[in-house]
Amino acid sequence: MKHPQSGLSIPEVFLGILILLVLFSVLAGYLASRVTPSLREGSMAQLVSNMKQLHLATQQMTLDSETANTPPNIRWTCTNGQPLKFAQWTNLLVSNNYLAKEDLAKLLRNPFSNTQSTNVITVYAVGDFDPPETIVFATANWRAPSASHPDQPPLDIPGIVIFRKGSDGAILQRHQIDLTNIATGGRYNYLPLQ
Repeated sequence: MKHPQSGLSIPEVFLGILILLVLFSVLAGYLASRVTPSLREGSMAQLVSNMKQLHLATQQMTLDSETANTPPNIRWTCTNGQPLKFAQWTNLLVSNNYLAKEDLAKLLRNPFSNTQSTNVITVYAVGDFDPPETIVFATANWRAPSASHPDQPPLDIPGIVIFRKGSDGAILQRHQIDLTNIATGGRYNYLPLQ
């Protein structure tokens, strides 16, 4: 007498495994679509934090210059009323121990990229004569309201981050790039350090 086979055949096992793989891939795709925006939003917040640290270091350098003249004649990103060069600004921050060279490199790096590129943050000419609404830092994909805008921003960043002299920052969406009420360009009208 033959006993009926109670197990699964090999094709049935493979079909079951295939169905499980399809279900897991659909679930993984769904979860990735939910997690990725959160990671990107977290990276945008990291850019605001980076700009805040740059702001504090620059502000402390200005205060030290005003009270002890060390470094001499520095007012934000200007000296004697003239914009500093980008290299001068970074050298002053590092040589006067406001930031370590490695920390400065990390603060300027793109959190959305694995490359070690610098200058993801544009630094603008700002002096003590400028109002608190003046933009000091912005992501490199931001352009002043009067500038022409390329179709594709140069960075893979889902938005724009700005930081003003008055110690506040903002994460903006790309459609807000032309708003003129978010900040002022100050005396130098959004002049980036060269």
